[in-house]
Amino acid sequence: MAFLAAVAPKKLLFPVALARQIGAFALVGMMGFCADMAVTLTLTRSLDLSPYWAKPPAIACGLMVTFLLNRRFTFRAQSGGGLRCGFSEFRRYALACATAQSINYFVFCTALLALERLLPLLPESVPLIAAAMAGAGLSAGVTFAMAKYYAFRAS
Repeated sequence: MAFLAAVAPKKLLFPVALARQIGAFALVGMMGFCADMAVTLTLTRSLDLSPYWAKPPAIACGLMVTFLLNRRFTFRAQSGGGLRCGFSEFRRYALACATAQSINYFVFCTALLALERLLPLLPESVPLIAAAMAGAGLSAGVTFAMAKYYAFRAS
C-alpha cells in the first residue's frame, strides 16, 4: 500500500469528482432525451399533432427532467438547496440550455452546409448525422460548463 502511495501522482490531471460529474451529466442528458422523445412521440401519434407543434412542450419536459436530475445528482454539492435557490438555479439553467442550443443549431447548420458542399457524393444521411453530432457534442460541453459554473454555482 505504501508503494502505491509513493508512485501515485499527487495531483490527478482529471479529478475523480469531475469525472463523476461528467458521467452523471451524460446519464441525465440521456434521460432528458428520452423524456423529450416520449412527449414528442406521444403528441404526434396520440393527438396527431405536427412534430413542429409537439417539439416545444417536449423540449420543456426534457429541460425540467434534466434540471431536476442535474440539481439532485450531478451538481448536488454545489446546489444550495431550498425552493428560492431552486428558482434562481432554474432561470440560470434555462438560460444556459438556450445558449447551448443556439450554439448547437449554428454548428449544425454550418457543418451541414460545409459537408454537403465539400462531400457531395456522400449519402444524404451522412452529412446530416455528422452535423448533428458536431452540434450536439459542442452544445453538451457548453451546457455542462454553464451548468457547473453558472446555473448551479455555490451561492
